[in-house]
Amino acid sequence: MRLGIPLIVFIFLIDRLASYLGDLGYGHHASLADYLSGRNGGPYAVGSLWFVAALLAFSLAYALLRRVHASEAGRRRSGAKVMVAVAIVIAVTPSRCGSGGRRATPARS
Repeated sequence: MRLGIPLIVFIFLIDRLASYLGDLGYGHHASLADYLSGRNGGPYAVGSLWFVAALLAFSLAYALLRRVHASEAGRRRSGAKVMVAVAIVIAVTPSRCGSGGRRATPARS
């Protein structure tokens, strides 16, 4: 909840509003409702909250792991094995940071 709610508010409200205001500066005159509904302004993206999205994904994965292996919670795990496993997961996880597919300049009509 502490990570999910701010991320949802940013994706569906703040980022859409920023796109709307930015496009107004370029002279586009679409309605705010079009931006909030996603019909205008490009794809939904996590933008500058990419780290919050990553924390949420890892938190959910950890919670699932703890639920699946609840009986083994009391066992002590090898620190080296856990560190290697985490390093492998981080290495193979694709990076999703960047512009989110947004255009840098306005489309010409």
